Amino acid sequence: MPAPVATRTPGPPDATLAMAQSISAEVMGLLEREMIPPTPPVYGLLFEHSLGASPVTSAIVDGAVRQSERSGRPLGEALRDATPWDGATDTTLRLAAELAMQLDRLGNSLDSASASASEHREALLATQQALRDSGAGRDALRSVVRTAAAQHDALIRAKGLLRSALSAAQAELAATREQLAQAARDSQLDAVTGLPNRLGAEDELLTTVDKARRGGASLTLILVDIDRFKVLNDSYGHQAGDRLLREVGRALTSSVRAGERVFRFGGDEYVVIVHDTHGAKLEGTAERLRRSVADIDLARCMGDAIVGNVTVSLGLAVFRPADSFTSLFERADTALYRAKHAGRNRWMIAD
Repeated sequence: MPAPVATRTPGPPDATLAMAQSISAEVMGLLEREMIPPTPPVYGLLFEHSLGASPVTSAIVDGAVRQSERSGRPLGEALRDATPWDGATDTTLRLAAELAMQLDRLGNSLDSASASASEHREALLATQQALRDSGAGRDALRSVVRTAAAQHDALIRAKGLLRSALSAAQAELAATREQLAQAARDSQLDAVTGLPNRLGAEDELLTTVDKARRGGASLTLILVDIDRFKVLNDSYGHQAGDRLLREVGRALTSSVRAGERVFRFGGDEYVVIVHDTHGAKLEGTAERLRRSVADIDLARCMGDAIVGNVTVSLGLAVFRPADSFTSLFERADTALYRAKHAGRNRWMIAD
């Protein structure tokens, strides 16, 4: 299984452009070799990984490669599962376009009001000049006054229309902002399990690691991988696989304490952040997570046609002061790999 494009460091502008072109060619070459459709989200994920712009993105790509190697799944499927590209993104784009139209309408209203004010100012100046003109007759002065009054009435109407437009625009903008906020929240939820997805995990993981590095948080990162998930998916179908993903997510969530989080990181892999960092408490947490899944009654929750049980393997990495997000994730993954090779349905703590 070929590895994705290696990460690189940007240089001067000309060199950066050349590097971007080189990365693009290599990413397209990888997609072609692996027969992966070059969809924008998958291409973007690989390109961002190659730039080294986000340790979370690189961890996701590396995780997809490892999952493909372990399970025999095509790399394209693993990358697609790891890439959030659902209705939330389309909704965000639609709402952004709607917001732009609302702002454009508001701008037109302001332009119209400004034009009315300018016309009124010119009419007032003309009136003042006419009044100063001693040669103006009574009829001429009466005409000037009528014109000024009409301009004044027009300005009052324009101001009223502007107030209405501003009020409507304020309501529209507030509604659109709330829809955008909701779309952003929805984009951070996994559509299958309802758990926070990798986007939802990114900020929290990086923030938690940063706090731990500054001595403000206790942190153990746990990677959880469903054993032989591909076999179940192939045997019973994707709908059964989705139900299993939800059941495992519920089991893990019910086994963590307040302030500890469970994420579906992609495919059949979950990430759990816990606060226990050593001794019997940490071992108890790992065993509680493992057993919560082993105790799932598949026949009850998924139908009598499904036999056997489901297990998970877990890799734990306790944060060290020198850890970055990437090194912490890599140590947890190494422990998970050891748990898989030791027979599955068990947990291992990284050295």
